[in-house]
Amino acid sequence: MTTTQPSVPNHHAHYPGFAGPGGFLAAASMVLGGAGNARLAERLSELAAGDAVADIGCGPGTAARRAARAGATVVGIDPAPVMLRLARFLTRASAQAVRYTRPGGS
Repeated sequence: MTTTQPSVPNHHAHYPGFAGPGGFLAAASMVLGGAGNARLAERLSELAAGDAVADIGCGPGTAARRAARAGATVVGIDPAPVMLRLARFLTRASAQAVRYTRPGGS
């Protein structure tokens, strides 16, 4: 028997707040405000070098970069193109190795 799962609704990829200049400002605010959450996630997960991490809803990649600095292999996933663009830019600037993708691999 084969069943087909409906895809998970993408609740913010096309939300006007995550596009254009407003989307960039939203992403930038998450960079500035996300460091504490990234530290908490690292501590609670007991992240160690060599771990594999999938950061779902990675936004601008703050936690993904932190995990990569700790030695994890990281994939950041977010449906909003502006978030992925900023995450890739910041990750290149920090010389961390993180692969970013949208749900479904695009």
